[in-house]
This record gives sequence, C-alpha cells and structure tokens, in this order.
Amino acid sequence: MFSVEEIKALTLGARIVESWADQSLATAAQSALSKIESALPDEKRNEVNRTLLFSPMSRISSDISNIMLEIRLATDRRQKLSIHYQKANGEQSQRTLWPLGLFFWGNTWTFGAWCELRENFRIFRLDRIKQLILLDEKYPDEPGKTLDDLIRLQDKACGQ
Repeated sequence: MFSVEEIKALTLGARIVESWADQSLATAAQSALSKIESALPDEKRNEVNRTLLFSPMSRISSDISNIMLEIRLATDRRQKLSIHYQKANGEQSQRTLWPLGLFFWGNTWTFGAWCELRENFRIFRLDRIKQLILLDEKYPDEPGKTLDDLIRLQDKACGQ
C-alpha cells in the first residue's frame, strides 16, 4: 500500500503532467490518478484531495502539445523526422534528426537528437520548431548515437 508521502508524490506528478505534457499524457495522468485513488483504502483516499502541492494550470500551447506528441511517437518508433527550426537569433535551418528523448526545463521543453546535418548530438527547443514532418525512414540503434550517449556527454559537459 502507498504511504501518505507516496500518494502526495503521485498526485503532484500527475498534476505536473496534466499541466506540462501533451494532451495524450495529460489524459493518461488523470486516468492513472483516478485508478490509484479508487484502489486506496478510505482512510488514504482523501489524501489525494488534501495534497497541497500543485502545478500551475498554465498548460503548454496546443502547438507545442502536438509537436511533443509527434516527437514522442517518432522516438518510440525510432522514426526519423525533419524539422524547420528557428534559432534564438532568427536564423532558420532544416534538419533530419533521430529523436532520442524529451527534456523539461521548468518552462521549456526540448528534445535531444542525433543530427544528420551536423553528424552530432543537438538539443532543440520545441517552441522554436516551425514545421515537423515524420519521415517513413527508421534510424538504427547505433553505438555512439543513443540517448545514453547523449546523456553521458551532457553529464560530462556539466562536470558530473
């Protein structure tokens, strides 16, 4: 059985997902929390509603939600994608990418990918993607170009 702290953690996690993830994950978080709540004994069921931990309901935009969903699906399927991207300085580029993972930085979602143009890892902000096209081509599970490799490089860059 869940402890009170575990119930609070699950409730907060679901609330964050509802606010900051794509609509599909938000719906899944609501459903999961309802299932957890219904399985709790009466004395712990009220802990879900008494949890005083919240995530602002300033949900991500529908455009970013849709982009996130497409990237999640492409990552799960190991499907290449093409993006038209605008950098902070206004410069635009078109890239063919191997999407590896999505990362949330408090207000901003990014995704890490292997970039065929640069032949290296790159990180892209979802709010700067101007167009995203799922390609029919799959990408291989190639050593040196995986999510674990990307995370290792990021940790090394951060001195960890």
